[in-house]
Amino acid sequence: MNKNLIIFYGEWRVWPGIYELYKERYNIDNNYDIIVSTWNQNRGKPFRIKEWMGKYPHISLISKENEPYCMSLKKVEHCIIYHCKTALDLIDTSQYENIILCRTDVITRLHKLDLNKVEENTIYRWFDNIDKTPDSFMNDMMFVGKSNTIKKYFDDEYKVLPNIFKGENFNTTDKLLSGVHGVDPTKSVSDVKCSDIENHLLTYYDETDSKTQFISLVKERGYTDNTPDYEHDITFWREWIWETPNVSKYNSKRGIDNVIYSYVENILPPDRQNYIEEYAKSNTSESASIVNEGGKQKGYNIPFINEKNPSIGKDIVHMSKSMMKKNGRGLKSIIRNRLVYTEPHPPFGEEDTKDLIHRDLPDDDYWVILYFVNDVVEHKPFELHMDSGERIPFYAKKGSALIFDGRIPHSNGYSVDGDRYTININVN
Repeated sequence: MNKNLIIFYGEWRVWPGIYELYKERYNIDNNYDIIVSTWNQNRGKPFRIKEWMGKYPHISLISKENEPYCMSLKKVEHCIIYHCKTALDLIDTSQYENIILCRTDVITRLHKLDLNKVEENTIYRWFDNIDKTPDSFMNDMMFVGKSNTIKKYFDDEYKVLPNIFKGENFNTTDKLLSGVHGVDPTKSVSDVKCSDIENHLLTYYDETDSKTQFISLVKERGYTDNTPDYEHDITFWREWIWETPNVSKYNSKRGIDNVIYSYVENILPPDRQNYIEEYAKSNTSESASIVNEGGKQKGYNIPFINEKNPSIGKDIVHMSKSMMKKNGRGLKSIIRNRLVYTEPHPPFGEEDTKDLIHRDLPDDDYWVILYFVNDVVEHKPFELHMDSGERIPFYAKKGSALIFDGRIPHSNGYSVDGDRYTININVN
C-alpha cells in the first residue's frame, strides 16, 4: 500500500486553476489519486459543479447540496470538521498510505514534503498560518497524515461539534477544536498528536524558504460561472506565476555606484556546471512546450526548475545570493525561475529583433539573473536594450551569469547550429 491521496476540499473557488498548477509542477495525475470534495454553491450562488467536473473524468468528485446542519454551524472551524469528516466517510481510506487535504484556493510546494517522515497517530499542518485572523478561523490550509490517522482525527473532532438538533448553541462547544486561533496548536480533542510541517516533513529548508513561499493563497479575479478561461483567471497573493510582454522604458540608473548590470564567469564550480548542462539536455525536450510568436521561436519554457530538481534549486539559491552580493545587496526572495532553451533558428532581421524585446515582470523592484548553461555559437546574442539606443550584447558562455535591473528591456539569444540553454531567475 504505497498510494497517496490528495483531497481538495471546500467551496469551489479557484480549484481548476489550482489543479492546473499542481499538474504542471508536480505531475499529480500520476503521483496521487485525486478527489475534489465540494458542494453545489459557489460564493452563495448555485453552481453547476458536475458540468465543470466533466472536464476532469479521471478525478473523483464528492458533491452535495448545502446541508442545513453544516450551514447552521456558523463557525468556520465547525464547518471544516463537518465537511472533512463526512467526505472521508465516503472514501475507502484503507487503500492509501498517506492523505493530504488541501484547500481549493491554496497551492503548496509538494516537492518539499517527505512523506516517508509521516508518523502514525500524528497529523501535520502549519502552526502559524492563523496569525492575524478572526477567532473563528481554523488552521486549515493543509493537513497531512497516515490515512487511518486522518480518519481518526476528523472522527474525534466531529464528536464534539454542537448538536443543533438537540438545541445546542451552534456558536459554542465545550471543547475547543484543534487548530483554532488561540488554542495550543499541538493539541487535539483526542490522543492524535499535532505536529508542525516545517519542523517535521520538509526535505530541506534554507533562508530563502518561508511559509509564505511554501503556501500561496490564491483568489479569483472577476470570475463568473460563464467565464470560459476561468482555469487561468487567478492571481497569486504571494507569488508571481506569469509573464508579461509589456515593454516599459528604463528611465534611471540605480544601485551602489549606479550598477545596473554585472557579469561573472564561473559562478558555479565545474562539476555543478556539468550537472546542470546534462540535466537540461536530457529533460527539456520531454518536459517543455515550444512557444512561438509571430512565426518566431520564443523558446521552450520549464517553470520553477528548482521545484522539479531540488539539487539545482540549491544552485539557484547560490547564484542568486552571489549575484545580489555582487550588486552590494542581500537576497530578499526568489520570485520565480525557469529553464529556457531554443533550437537553432534562422538569423533574425532588425524588425524581428524588435518583436523579441520584453521585460519579465510588470513591476520595477526586481533584478533578472541569467545563467548560461552551455557554450553555443550564436547569430544573435542576449542583449540589453538601453534608452539611449545602445544594445549591450552578452554571448553564451558556459558557467557565466549576468544580473541586470529588471526595468531594462532585453531580448534573447539564438544559436546557429546547437540548442541554447539558460536559466532565468527573478529576484529582489
